[in-house]
Amino acid sequence: MALDFYANTHAKLIASSPDSLHFAMQDEFHTQLFAYIKNYPQFKNSFHKFRDYYSDNMLLFAEIQPLIQALDVIILEQSRCKAEMQQFRNFLNIAYQKSCNLYIYCD
Repeated sequence: MALDFYANTHAKLIASSPDSLHFAMQDEFHTQLFAYIKNYPQFKNSFHKFRDYYSDNMLLFAEIQPLIQALDVIILEQSRCKAEMQQFRNFLNIAYQKSCNLYIYCD
């Protein structure tokens, strides 16, 4: 089971639009990411909306840039899960460039 992040301008367009982006965050990566975030209290508020792996949520376009900035710092300073963090950062960057919101679902 993954925590699925979908990027689009509106939730109703996720299934029907070919422009929808998707990132599947596995439980192990989620656990590692939040273990790292504990070391960076200044970033806790940026990640709080998907702290609960089993909770659906939404991130607005304006909330994406702080996540990217936080991941840039974490990627530079941490060695584990670097590839997954980079993939997640790239997904967020594309979503931000397309002015999307993020819709988070745990299926």
